[in-house]
Amino acid sequence: YVLPEQFKNEICKGYDSKKVIKTLQAFNLLDHDVSKLQKTVRLGARGGNPIKVYAIKEDILLSEWPFFRGNTGNAGNTVVL
Repeated sequence: YVLPEQFKNEICKGYDSKKVIKTLQAFNLLDHDVSKLQKTVRLGARGGNPIKVYAIKEDILLSEWPFFRGNTGNAGNTVVL
């Protein structure tokens, strides 16, 4: 789980976080509540109160994704939709 503020400020640093989350959703790499992009969970360290998080699936760690092209100059790695 990733808290929204950490997702935006750390994971997506230098990128549009909305585009990143939409891409994760498009490739089914996001576990989320119905009609939402975030998931509501209860974390013990947070007092058990429900909080919203981005739940990124472990499949993102797979190294053989067919929809990535290699480095394309200054554009870097590109997602092929």
